[in-house]
Amino acid sequence: MKRRAFILKSIVPFVILSGCIDGNRDGGIRGPPIADQRAPELLRVDTFDTNRTKDGKLLVETTIMNEGNSVRRTKLTIRVESNGIVEEKLQVVEVEPDGKAIIEMIFQVGFESFEKDGDLRIFLE
Repeated sequence: MKRRAFILKSIVPFVILSGCIDGNRDGGIRGPPIADQRAPELLRVDTFDTNRTKDGKLLVETTIMNEGNSVRRTKLTIRVESNGIVEEKLQVVEVEPDGKAIIEMIFQVGFESFEKDGDLRIFLE
């Protein structure tokens, strides 16, 4: 009985380690995924600006940058709050590799009231 326990204790570490050694078929060392595989981290808001439309509404211009080497798609959500009124808009955006996309969204909130006490939040999903 002691012999079986000794053999099992001796073999188990080799069986466990064999998965780590044999898991990489190309012979190289395993490492973390390359940066381009982490798509959400490659898309970012580069700049944004608020302006007034001809009829006095709030215009939000957002530039999204793709730092990857393939086309990326994201959902841009902009939330505006002014005088207790909350308005949220979203748009699916596709950005070319190493490129930028400029998105303009017009809100019903007046630009003047937004400048006084407005709040703006931008999210990428």
